[in-house]
Amino acid sequence: MRDLIKLLLAGMLLCMYGIPVLSQTTIRLVDKETEQPVPFAHVCFESLDKSVLQNKVANDKGELTFDAKLPFQVAVTSVGYTTLIDTLQAGGSHTLYMEPSFLEVEEVVITAQYSPRRVDQSIYNVSVINDRMIRERGATNLSEALYNELGVRISNDAALGSSMSIQGLSGEHVKILIDGVPVIGRMNGNIDLSQINMYNVDHIEMVEGPMSVVYGSNALAGAVNIITKENTRGRVSTWLNSYIESVGVYNFDMGGGGNFGRHAVSLSGSRNFFSGFSEVDTSRTKQWKPRLQYNFDGYYKYRADRLGIKVDLRYFNETIQSKGPLLPPYEEKAFDTYYYTRRFSDRIQADYLFSEGRGMELVFAHSVYSRIKHTYFKDLTTLEEIMLSGESANDTTRFTSYLLRGTFTDESLFDKLSYQLGTDINTEEGSGKRIQDEQQSIGDYAVFASIQYEPSDKISFQPGLRASYNTRYKSPLVPSLNIRWDPYANSRHIFRASYARGFRAPSLKELYLYFVDINHNLRGNPDLKAEYSHNFNLTWDLSLARKMNRFGIQAGLFYNSIHNQITLSLDSATVYSYINVDQYRTAGGKINFKYSLHPRLTFEVGLFQVARQSVITEGEGFKTPYRHSSDVTSNVTYNFINKKLRFLVNYKYTGRQPQFYSDADGNIMEGFIDDYHMLDVTANKSFWNDRILLGIGAKNLFDCTNIESSGITSGDTSGTGSYPVAWGRTFFINLRLFFSKQ
Repeated sequence: MRDLIKLLLAGMLLCMYGIPVLSQTTIRLVDKETEQPVPFAHVCFESLDKSVLQNKVANDKGELTFDAKLPFQVAVTSVGYTTLIDTLQAGGSHTLYMEPSFLEVEEVVITAQYSPRRVDQSIYNVSVINDRMIRERGATNLSEALYNELGVRISNDAALGSSMSIQGLSGEHVKILIDGVPVIGRMNGNIDLSQINMYNVDHIEMVEGPMSVVYGSNALAGAVNIITKENTRGRVSTWLNSYIESVGVYNFDMGGGGNFGRHAVSLSGSRNFFSGFSEVDTSRTKQWKPRLQYNFDGYYKYRADRLGIKVDLRYFNETIQSKGPLLPPYEEKAFDTYYYTRRFSDRIQADYLFSEGRGMELVFAHSVYSRIKHTYFKDLTTLEEIMLSGESANDTTRFTSYLLRGTFTDESLFDKLSYQLGTDINTEEGSGKRIQDEQQSIGDYAVFASIQYEPSDKISFQPGLRASYNTRYKSPLVPSLNIRWDPYANSRHIFRASYARGFRAPSLKELYLYFVDINHNLRGNPDLKAEYSHNFNLTWDLSLARKMNRFGIQAGLFYNSIHNQITLSLDSATVYSYINVDQYRTAGGKINFKYSLHPRLTFEVGLFQVARQSVITEGEGFKTPYRHSSDVTSNVTYNFINKKLRFLVNYKYTGRQPQFYSDADGNIMEGFIDDYHMLDVTANKSFWNDRILLGIGAKNLFDCTNIESSGITSGDTSGTGSYPVAWGRTFFINLRLFFSKQ
């Protein structure tokens, strides 16, 4: 009998300690300050013996249940909260308290960083526009996503699309990248932001200030890096999205992806249609031209312990219709022009980690951009179309670029010292009848290096230097210095200062391209000189928290001086040519205040002021006094937590700004573009554990369309004309479906 009892006890002990038994474990996530549940947080748990790794999403009450047999480590992430990591015992119920984060300092950025870093820890002044902000703004393209950013000014052309400026420097000084690869295809010196769609964008990182050492040409004012989505929420995921706007916008996109061990794949695509708009409806001829766009994206990713490889492809196809007025005397015939834009890019990225803090990354990218113009004589009674002959009626312009970029980063050399070495090779070739001699090319070959020295937790220095060889222009050495100072080592007060010398060689389009349509005549100038600049920036960030109240202030000053600035000059009613401005300076600053009553209310207001001065010796020559212009942005967000409903109101005032034009005698004169106001209101609600997202809203409630601008109205007569701002007051609805499987 005694032996039997011993045998039973041994069996029980074996069951308890030798063979772990599954136990049901419940986790409840709670806001540390409000004690309200944190719904739909992403939870990753891993058993301590590394045998089990799972990802789950909490329900609308902040709860989730799973089976575990051993103690496990849990990592919880949610927008607006600090990442929580803890070790728990299997079985029972556990309540975890989430710490709210302030001003989204938990956002991780990668643009120009040695390694991924939180926004507040970056030595650069980086702002992040995440997926939720893009969705709440009802933004369908990059122009709409950036529009309400303080210090960013969006300019529109009814046919050529949208462009941007930062700190008073226009788009040719801003590097636009997608996953670190420059976007090619500048028409008037700018990338058309309306061609960059937001349907598969995870977030946008915008770095203000000179980035010439890291990214070279076109980065005097800063860089905008668009980071695309990767499937991280489940083994398999898919989405469907539709967007309709009352002006005649009908967008649809879909995609899906999967993770299979070390491998991941994704495919997505979109169709965007705009029917055109005119303030005065002429039925046929539109001021804002009708557009049809197709996008296709895909990637394959492999991740090993030390090695990572990613291959992605992108294809963009756009058709713009420019229908002409009906011809007299019977008004049954017309000249119609179609513009076809094709952009294709492929990228291979490989990274290898030699040891902790020491690794290299290699990127190779190939991009092709083409713009085709066809003009037809159309008989509207028979619908017969006859393609016209001649260079002005039909042409094809094609640009091809290659990028090879490699970096080696060592953050483990010394405790307080790290460095990065890199090479950046860029070549571009343009061909077509609109290109002088029908073919031109330009190359830029550079090496760069930077060192980051952190003598303490309070301060860090990062000097850098770039040496390059340009095949057409003599390139100087480009130095830079960035400083970050956190006097209390608690990220409440952060000061950043930077200086950089800039260099920008004229692009092939600025040198050689002739672009002509019914509204434009852009002429290249092969005698353009390269730009040289000095750029200074100083910013201060303050963040304070008291219980559920959050306060934040960001203030900044900047000064930019560009020698031989390249700009467009208006020569006649529609003829533009590129010129060099001997000296162009911008100086100014901004201040932004943000208050949030966590987690319901957020209020933000900002003021941006810029002064511009130009010195021109051509013709009679002149030196302008500093011309001031102001922008004001403000937004209010209110969150009905229990109803999963968010309201957003965005307001922006864009002040009057100067522009150049040529008078009847060919002298370069200074004009202006008038000021205007914009107001948007949106509401977003989620259903079914965030699987369904519904957004509705109104854009441009002040119904702003065209504003006054001084320049050329007809022939060689100077006066005032109209400048297109937007296509009037519109209303939209957006429906998104998302599904994932663990």
